[in-house]
Amino acid sequence: CFPSRTSRPGRLPVYGYPVEMFVKGNTVYALLRDVLYLTQEAGTFQFQRRNVSQLITIDVSDPGQPRLLKTIDIIGQLQEGVSRKIDDTIYVVSSIPQSYWYGWQAPGATPPKEQAWVYSFNVANAQDPQEVRIAIADGSTAWVAWSAPTTVWRYATSASGDPGGGG
Repeated sequence: CFPSRTSRPGRLPVYGYPVEMFVKGNTVYALLRDVLYLTQEAGTFQFQRRNVSQLITIDVSDPGQPRLLKTIDIIGQLQEGVSRKIDDTIYVVSSIPQSYWYGWQAPGATPPKEQAWVYSFNVANAQDPQEVRIAIADGSTAWVAWSAPTTVWRYATSASGDPGGGG
């Protein structure tokens, strides 16, 4: 049943809130939001918040020593349940709701407009995933729709109704 001796898997420090994860072979594709950057200033390490999400690829061919392959910043905040991996493409929806800004605003800064983005990433080469396409929606009644062979997404920035006739 269970091995008589278990080993502790390796660790890889990534700083952010995990949203989704996909695995293909020895590669993990993780989506994080509210990512923190670890920086060093005057010999002191500190975290910096940049209000971005990320797609990160991790090589787990040696479970004791996972290795970060690449990170890609994604504008906005990712949500659980609105990303998909179909073959070698990962689709994600991110947004900047006004409530997100008000929780993290910088003194004297102007709040951005409420917006949404749909990204697609080609992950055929795990060491160098590429952003393929991005669609942007802004305003209170904007919609983004994405169709794939098995999935239809619709995202609204308000509850004004679905102009596409479905949901």
